[in-house]
Amino acid sequence: MNTLFPSTTAHQAPRHDWLRILVAAIAISAAGVLLGLQIMTPDRRVLAVMAAVVVFGVAWRTSTVMGIGFLILALPFPRGTSFGPTNLAFILILLVIWLLRMSQRLAPLPQRTPADLPIAGLLIAYIVSFYNVNPRHLRMALSNFNSFIACLMLF
Repeated sequence: MNTLFPSTTAHQAPRHDWLRILVAAIAISAAGVLLGLQIMTPDRRVLAVMAAVVVFGVAWRTSTVMGIGFLILALPFPRGTSFGPTNLAFILILLVIWLLRMSQRLAPLPQRTPADLPIAGLLIAYIVSFYNVNPRHLRMALSNFNSFIACLMLF
């Protein structure tokens, strides 16, 4: 068997995946129409969702560390939203990307660390502390809890 010149069957023309091309063309056309409508009558929420889709796409195509760097450059100063700071949104995007990569076996499965048990105890203590929260300060307590959960997800 000659390894320098493989058989000609290995050099066949690549097969086109027409469904993938069609879906990409429809997605690009829909994004173009949506952007055109946004030029005429801009809506902050639609533009924010489109930006999030672009950020998600770039973060998905790169490594996790590069994705974190891109997310930091995308919005360097966190802003408040209806569900918490934008840092929480970025962490959730990275969490979804990591979960998708794990399900496709592109990322290693999580390993237990010695810090897991103390962190679980801290989380339980934080939840139990809501028993003593004054109802006037519940909004601030939930905001702090939201930030704490974001830190845990990043860990």
